[in-house]
Amino acid sequence: MNGHKQAAAALHGLSTADQDKVLAELPPADQDILRGYLAELSALGFARAPAVAAAARPAASVLRNASAEALFAVLAQEPAGLVAQFLALEAWPAGAALLALFPGPQRERISAAQAAQGPVAPAVARTLVELVAGRLPAAAAAPGWRAALAKVFRWTR
Repeated sequence: MNGHKQAAAALHGLSTADQDKVLAELPPADQDILRGYLAELSALGFARAPAVAAAARPAASVLRNASAEALFAVLAQEPAGLVAQFLALEAWPAGAALLALFPGPQRERISAAQAAQGPVAPAVARTLVELVAGRLPAAAAAPGWRAALAKVFRWTR
């Protein structure tokens, strides 16, 4: 995929106002090319809704709706202290099930870290929530992503 098409694909998920702000920073020739690709994406029926909805959905909400298995896929290889911090942020609906998925020794290290830690700093909490939510499998965050990805690949050929 050429650079302009990659940029157009990234811009397409933004609001029109945000697209205009980004485009205003580019040379006029690039603006024209990107506007053409954006129009083509719209004409082909690429909806902005999934990207906008995913961006508008708070990361904590994504995590509250995530399964224990999806969270485990993200956190399985992380240090016990980080998992303990994540679990301490709030009473996640899948928190107990997530902890149960860890092997016994790792689960014990996580529990010990939970007992030893103090409150999580707000900036650390926000970053941790955003990073974990961002690493969730795309299928959990955006149903129908396979069809959309196939459509993008067809468009770029």
